[in-house]
Amino acid sequence: MTGSLDFAGDRGRTEVAWVLPAKTPGKVRTAVLGSTPALEDGETSGTYLVDRQRIRYRAASSPYWIDYAPEDTSKGSASFTNNDPLEFLRGSESPVGGTLLEALTAGKATSHREAPAGGRAYRAELSDSALPLLFPPDLHSHIVLPGPSASLRPPVPLTVEVDAQGRITRAAITVKDAFREDGDLAGFTTLTMDLSLGGHGSDMPSPATSGRVLKATDAVRDIGEVRKGGCIDFATGQRSSRQVVKVPCSGPHDARVLGQHQVAPGKDDAATQARSWAVCGPGVWAWWAPPKDGTGSDVRTTCYEVT
Repeated sequence: MTGSLDFAGDRGRTEVAWVLPAKTPGKVRTAVLGSTPALEDGETSGTYLVDRQRIRYRAASSPYWIDYAPEDTSKGSASFTNNDPLEFLRGSESPVGGTLLEALTAGKATSHREAPAGGRAYRAELSDSALPLLFPPDLHSHIVLPGPSASLRPPVPLTVEVDAQGRITRAAITVKDAFREDGDLAGFTTLTMDLSLGGHGSDMPSPATSGRVLKATDAVRDIGEVRKGGCIDFATGQRSSRQVVKVPCSGPHDARVLGQHQVAPGKDDAATQARSWAVCGPGVWAWWAPPKDGTGSDVRTTCYEVT
């Protein structure tokens, strides 16, 4: 994550990019990038503009912004599913969430030394209770959260550097055995997070967007709600979702919906997927999901052709 923060205006801009080695296992890629109706995992890069009124998102591959109002991203919103972390991008200690700034108040300093130009460098300890603040909700199933399984783990070493005016310029943690043995990230042994803050007093991030803007209430839909013949893009800014962006078929688009069907579920998810593929036919992608309200015996399958 790179970008700029305006603490007084409670707004920020962040560019998010994931860099994964070519040999990264498929389960790891899905856990890190998220799961969407696209044939591949979620977007590897995009830009978010965050303030208390809205969150705007633009994928690196997209010609437009998506404008999410608070009612679109609030907890329990009917628009989103699967604990989507868009609201996670609003921090409590910083305009943008997901950085070490969210956890620093839980740290306990153990020592410090004088640093150049009148600053200080602190050594501190961070309790496990702060770790969930650093991860989107959809990743919580892969990390060791506070509780019995983490009770024997020592405090997390934390370093913090401040300048002569007491402003934080750097913070870092290294966590051993951070990932659950039964999770998709179990192959990793160490988690390192490093935060650098510079350019204090420079230009504030602009809330303005350049280019076309789509309101989420008008454009973002559950893929099961897109009618036959409708065209869609997959990049919504959500990491784990069955949501898509409805776009005109006259312009560039990721896929065209060929139809919606009710399919009897199989004995497991793989069997249900196989039945969905059979209904959609060869060469056509199928996405199925159980009813949102958990009622009914059939699942809704969307057949679509990726362009």
